[in-house]
Formats: sequence, structure tokens, C-alpha cells
Amino acid sequence: MTRRQTEYRKLEILMKADKHFYDYCEYTKYWYGADKWENRKDPVINGIRLAIGQYIQKGASDKGIRFSEFVQCLSTDFANGWLNAAREAEELPKYSRQKAKKHKIGRGCAMPGTWEYGYE
Repeated sequence: MTRRQTEYRKLEILMKADKHFYDYCEYTKYWYGADKWENRKDPVINGIRLAIGQYIQKGASDKGIRFSEFVQCLSTDFANGWLNAAREAEELPKYSRQKAKKHKIGRGCAMPGTWEYGYE
């Protein structure tokens, strides 16, 4: 793959992540795609749901952070590795320490109910 193709692929993944967020918002409001979002056996969907939950819980959208940028700030050990399946399937972007530093999001593991961990 050329450098240009690689950059284009990264952009596609960022756009796909933002689309997942908007699709999830439609699901919560209008129940579109319930069969997709309620599939608890799919590790990719579980990872995306955890990331969206963390995004909403932290109020990152109020701070002007897009979902695709926020997901890059969540380290590989976030939620005991639940995001890794979605990242390997190229549904979510890879971890970027530079983005995490930019938005002041520390490394750490955050599970549901332990929302304080991983943030400075």
C-alpha cells in the first residue's frame, strides 16, 4: 500500500467510527437497527458500545471532541481489551498516544462502574 492509500484508509476508518456513533444515536431514539446493536455475542459491537458509552459518560462531545478522535485516546487495555476486536476489524481507529495527550486522557483501564479510571 502506498502512503496515500494508507492515509485514505485511516480516513475511512475515522469516518466509519463517526458513522457508528450516529447509527447508535438513531438506534436509541428510533430503534433502527436494534438487531445489530443488541447483539451481545459480537465482540466488535460490544467494543463499539463500550466506547460510545464512555464518550457520552465523559461528556467529550460537550468539549468538542469527535467520537473518532475520542476512540483514538482510549488505550489498548481499555475495558480489558474490548476495543481490540473492533480495531482489528477496522471498525474503530487505532490508539494514538498523541491524541490522548492532546485531550489529556490518561492511560488506564475503565470498566463499566469504574468510570474514574484512566482520566487525568
